[in-house]
Amino acid sequence: MRIFSGLLEAHKEIERDLFEVGVWISGYSYQDKVVEGDTGFDFMELSPYVYSLTNWEDKNKLISLLGLSRDWLIEEFAERISGQKCNPGEAWKHRREVWEQFIDPQTEQFAYTYAERFTEMQQLHRIASELRAHPQTRQAIIGVHDHVWDILKLGAHGRIPCSMFYQFMIRDGNLNLHYVMRSCDFHTHWVYDALLAIRLLEWMGIQINVPVGIFTHLITSLHGFRKNFGSEVF
Repeated sequence: MRIFSGLLEAHKEIERDLFEVGVWISGYSYQDKVVEGDTGFDFMELSPYVYSLTNWEDKNKLISLLGLSRDWLIEEFAERISGQKCNPGEAWKHRREVWEQFIDPQTEQFAYTYAERFTEMQQLHRIASELRAHPQTRQAIIGVHDHVWDILKLGAHGRIPCSMFYQFMIRDGNLNLHYVMRSCDFHTHWVYDALLAIRLLEWMGIQINVPVGIFTHLITSLHGFRKNFGSEVF
């Protein structure tokens, strides 16, 4: 496991790890689309990849450096913790080029949203309550993947969440977050996924009045698609 002291360092080193150690694999599906035979969706993969962040005070520098959408980050997080099943919500409009293709033209909704998954069974409220009541707990997990419904979407028959779960643990007086993903596209989603998870950690820390500690990210398939790599790879 790699340990980074900032997001700028993490971005640089994770990209280097992917370039130097990643293995090329031919793609079959992308979200709910079959892309078999399209070499642009062949991907370079590290499996698994685990890292921890001990500090992320440089997050605004990284956001500016990469030209990320602050508006999407702010509105997407607000929808996730709103307690409302926002679908499609408004945040996606700040990244239309990424998300519009996944809106079902018949329902005018996404197959799922994090706001919907977080709202199920009042997960945020229940986890905050559990952390207050039992700070030593190993059960404070916010689930995203639904084994009942998502298994029916295998083989590109529907969109399946890339996130599996977020686990909060209070150790040595600090609130830590362990974020587990089955899949993460380095070029399009990694930074956003990490930033939103860190924001969730900070938010939960405020809810339970516990200082935040370490963010750990486990990705079973960290990858980059051929179409998104620069000429330096080939």
